Amino acid sequence: MSLVMAMVTAAVFAIFGFPFRYYQCWFSFSKIGTTVGSALYLVLAGGGGGVLGWGLAQLAGVQPAQNPLLDGVLYGVAGALALRADFGARPTPDGPPDHLASARSALSASINWTADLLDDITARRVEAWLAAMPDDQLVAEALRVHSDIRQQPDDVVPDKAKKEMSRMLVPAMEQLDEVAEQAKGRAHLIMFCTRYYRERHLPKTPQPTRRDRDRRNRGDSSTRRSPTSEPAPTRSAVPRVGP
Repeated sequence: MSLVMAMVTAAVFAIFGFPFRYYQCWFSFSKIGTTVGSALYLVLAGGGGGVLGWGLAQLAGVQPAQNPLLDGVLYGVAGALALRADFGARPTPDGPPDHLASARSALSASINWTADLLDDITARRVEAWLAAMPDDQLVAEALRVHSDIRQQPDDVVPDKAKKEMSRMLVPAMEQLDEVAEQAKGRAHLIMFCTRYYRERHLPKTPQPTRRDRDRRNRGDSSTRRSPTSEPAPTRSAVPRVGP
């Protein structure tokens, strides 16, 4: 019972291993792929972390609470923390041997592989999504990426890198107006935006719903009407002529 509880606890902690925007980005581009990848991640991080914490306690002969359920929670927390530790750290010669170092390294590599899997699936979907856009929509998406870059703090994206990215984007957008350079410009914009989406985990741009489009169309039709125009008179308001 303590082992099962440790695995469940470690799985709950594993959910918070990635920022919320990662899940938002992954699910916005591939719901099925993200569901499968997330399930694999929870099995590796949750199950592996629980077994790791439980195994450490068994090796040390520790039962802190003398209660299987509570012990399992503590084992799961310990396993989750162990997975987040520095897996590359080697034990000192004078220190005690780490019997589970290889297991932790294998779990860390598996978790990192799963995260890369989710990023790669998203990148392929982003590339296909951008490639299907017309030129004007692709430029609008590139401008969104450019705006996000400019709004990043300097400690995240240095000012020099911002200027370099702007220098790369502007010529590519200008190439779309030239027939001979149009394919080259599209390829550059698609690759640039795909890479940025993958690295920064930007979610897909929300598309207006049918209700939003209807509301916008009604607004456009009302603005096109002349403010001085008067409504047509009703039948009862038209004067009758004749006997």
